[in-house]
Amino acid sequence: MLGSESAAIEQNLKAMNKPPSGEHLFGTDRIGRDILARTLVGGRISLAVGLVAVFFSTSIGLVLGSIAGFYGGWIDQVIMRVVDVVLSFPVIILLLCVASLVGPSIFNVMVMIGLLTWPTPCRIMRGQFLALRERAFVEAAHCLGVTNFQIAVRHIIPNAIAPVLVYASFAVATAVLLEAGLSYLGLGVQPPTPSWGNMLNTARNISTMERTSWQWIPPAIMTVLFVLAVNSRRGVAGTPALINGRLTPTSGMARLLWGMGVFNQHSRGVVSLACARNYTLPPLIAQIATDQPAEMWHRAQYSGDNQATYKTPDFMLCSTQTAQQSSWQAIFDADAMITAIEPTCCDEGFLRQLRVAQWQDILVAVYQLADADPAAYTQVTFPAVRFDEYTLYQGWVFARRGNGYFALTTAHGVELVTEGDTAYRALRAAGPTNVWFCHLGRAALDGSFADFQTSLLALDITFEAHSIHGGTLRNQSIDFGWEGPLLIDEAEVALPDARGIENSYCVADWADEQLEIRFQDQALRLDFSN
Repeated sequence: MLGSESAAIEQNLKAMNKPPSGEHLFGTDRIGRDILARTLVGGRISLAVGLVAVFFSTSIGLVLGSIAGFYGGWIDQVIMRVVDVVLSFPVIILLLCVASLVGPSIFNVMVMIGLLTWPTPCRIMRGQFLALRERAFVEAAHCLGVTNFQIAVRHIIPNAIAPVLVYASFAVATAVLLEAGLSYLGLGVQPPTPSWGNMLNTARNISTMERTSWQWIPPAIMTVLFVLAVNSRRGVAGTPALINGRLTPTSGMARLLWGMGVFNQHSRGVVSLACARNYTLPPLIAQIATDQPAEMWHRAQYSGDNQATYKTPDFMLCSTQTAQQSSWQAIFDADAMITAIEPTCCDEGFLRQLRVAQWQDILVAVYQLADADPAAYTQVTFPAVRFDEYTLYQGWVFARRGNGYFALTTAHGVELVTEGDTAYRALRAAGPTNVWFCHLGRAALDGSFADFQTSLLALDITFEAHSIHGGTLRNQSIDFGWEGPLLIDEAEVALPDARGIENSYCVADWADEQLEIRFQDQALRLDFSN
C-alpha cells in the first residue's frame, strides 16, 4: 500500500534514481525507494514528533508556570531563573549537544524538543496567573475556604489556558522544523524510517540537488505548506502578535448595528443582539456612530479613571489613565493602528508604569519600568506597510494614511524594528525610563505631508529626565511629566467633574438621574431614576 511503512522502505535496485513517472509519481531515490510513499509516511512521523513534543513542553510549562505565578516568592524566583538559563542558549545548539550525548531516535527527538522548549509556555502561564490571582472571583474562593489546588485547577487555569493553547498551535510548526533540522544533520529520525528532515538530508549532496531534485523537493514543499497551514486562517497568515482593528470583539456588533466593521470570531455579542426581541437601536445612536465631525473632543472620568478621545474624519487619538493600567492608541483605520504595548524584553515581574496625558491631537506618555534591566525598552506597534508613506528623520517618525498625519519622537530617540517577529511592525526606544511625544495632524489644518513635517521639526521641544516642555502646531505650549498636572499655555487642564462625561453630544455627571444625548436637532433622554 502506498502510504504503508513497508512501501516507504522497500528497495528496488532496478529502479534507482528514476525520475517521476506513471509508476512512481514522485520518482525514486538512490536505492529505488518510492519518494511519494516516503513523503506520506515521513509526514506522519514529522507530525507525530511535533505534536508529542509540544504536548510535553506545554504540559511542563503549564505546571511550572502555574506554580510560579500562584505562589510567587522564592519558588517563583527559582523557576524564573531556570527559565532564564534555558532561554539564554539557542534551542538548536542545545538539541545538537543533547542529541550527540543520548543518541538519535524518534523518542529522543520528541523528549528533547519538549524538554528544551517549555520556558515559553511557562512564562505565558505565569503571567496569566499573576494577572488572575488578584481577581475578585479568586478572593471569593479563598473566603469560602476553597483549597489552593482547587482554586488553581478549577478557577484560574480554565481562564488562563487560552493563550497557552494559541502558543501550542504555533509551536507544532516550530517543533516540526526543529525535527527536520536535526534529521537533516543526521541526529534525528534515523533511516530507513523516513521523515521530512532525513529525506532533505539527501540534498546535502550537490549532485543530488542538481540531477535528482525530485528526491528532496517533495518533502521540502510539504514542510513549507504545513508550516503555512498551521499559521494561517482562511488563507490569511497570522502571528501571535497580530494587532488589527478587524479582530476587536466589538467589530461584529458594529457591523450588525450600524454597518461598520466586520464579523469575526467574537460572536456572543452579535448573536445576543440579533436574537433580542424587544430592543431596537435608536436611530440617533447609529447616526452618532457614523458621524464624521470636523473634530470631536471627548473626556470622561469615573472612579479615578480618566479617558480622552479626539476624533476627526482622518484619525482618532485616544488614551486611558487608570490606577492599574494606562495606554494610548492612534487609529487611522482598521489596519493602520498605533498602540502602546508591553516591552517583550522585560520579565513579567517587572512593574510597568505609564503616565499618559492627552490634549486633543497631542499626547505625552511618560514611561518608567521599575527595577527593569538597563537594556529594557519601550515600544508601540507601527504597521509600516499599512501607511501610504512613512519616514524617520532627525529623531522623528512621520507617517501618512490618506489625509491623516502621524508624528512621534522620544527623549532617547526612536527606531523602526527591522528584525525579528515585529519587523516593520513596531517602533522602539531604548531605556527603562522615557518620554514619548505624539502629534497628529491632517491636510485640512496642516497642509501637505511635507509641510506637516517641516512645521514639527521647527518646534522648540525640550525633554528633561521625566518631563517635556515645548510648543505644538496649534500655537500652544505643553508641559507634562511624571508628577504634576498637564499644562496647556501654562494653565492647568481641568478634568471633568468626578464621575463625569463631556463631549459635543452629552455633558453629564454619572450620578445624574437623567442623561440627555443630543445630535443636530434630535435628543434622546435616558431616565435612570427607576
